[in-house]
Amino acid sequence: MSVTALIARLAISAAAFVLLLPAQQQPELQHLIFTKLHPGMVAEYREMQATFNAAYKKEGTPWRHVWSTSVFGEPGYVTAFPVGKMERYDTPNPMRKMMNDMEYANYQQKMSRIVASSHNVLIRTRPDLGLSSGRTKPVRALVTTIVVEPGKNMEFEAFIRNDIKPAWQKAGMKDVWVDQVVMGGSSTEYTFLYLFDKWSEMEGGSPMERALGREAWDKIRSKIAGLATSVKTEVAQFHPDLSYQAQ
Repeated sequence: MSVTALIARLAISAAAFVLLLPAQQQPELQHLIFTKLHPGMVAEYREMQATFNAAYKKEGTPWRHVWSTSVFGEPGYVTAFPVGKMERYDTPNPMRKMMNDMEYANYQQKMSRIVASSHNVLIRTRPDLGLSSGRTKPVRALVTTIVVEPGKNMEFEAFIRNDIKPAWQKAGMKDVWVDQVVMGGSSTEYTFLYLFDKWSEMEGGSPMERALGREAWDKIRSKIAGLATSVKTEVAQFHPDLSYQAQ
């Protein structure tokens, strides 16, 4: 049976799947900060998050999330927060706004001891390509980053909508968060966060592999490989104690 025929059957069987989308499930600009630490600086970095949160709350940022690599992947942290309007970049960052000149100079000196490197990326969420149950408190995520070949964005997105989403639904997956890079990286880069709570959910392969079978799943992966220049998969851990949620 062809992959197209198999997915068509999956789409029919998934027709009863009810996808609950919260009212705010519209595309949103988010700022991501990828941070690598100097050896032995994890404790100090974690302590700094309370200061960051206070500054961002004071500025009016509704939420700020902190993730780290969990077991698999290059060690590091990722911070995410909503941009709102681009005009925010016409003014100093939240930490600078909160501090006088001496305090900010001391802060910069301290961060240079803690942080080995960091880079900033502006992304746009793509709820049209993902799934959402309305969940706002993640635990872990299988993170797949795909860089699509230039000129193949439309074909890739059509494949996700028509073939992959029905397979996610068949597999019982309810939350797959998708975003696309706007600035700070390749505009053909997409990231998929497959939320899960316990490692036992990964037993026997991914939910997709278990639902479709190895042969069909391999064909889907081959199709993705034909559209992409690179595919990378890691696991991220959400840190609620270092983050704050929208009220």
